[in-house]
Amino acid sequence: MGDSSGLGFDRERPAHEVTIDYEFAIGKYEITFDEYNVFCRDSNRESPYDEGWGRGKTSNKRYLVRCYAYYNWLSELEKPPKKHE
Repeated sequence: MGDSSGLGFDRERPAHEVTIDYEFAIGKYEITFDEYNVFCRDSNRESPYDEGWGRGKTSNKRYLVRCYAYYNWLSELEKPPKKHE
């Protein structure tokens, strides 16, 4: 994790190894506002303002980042398989 090219921000250096020691769901693509809205409706949360970035526009969607509550919700919904030890 981090910047190994030297072009990133200072906070991205040094590049280092990270171990994730818990199970979680991961998607092939970034989540969209539309997908996040499903989570908001299901969990009675208010949808974030998209600042005109493209909610509902298929050609210009911006993606959400750092939506930990969403990721936890998705993990529970998808029930990832338990790792075998």
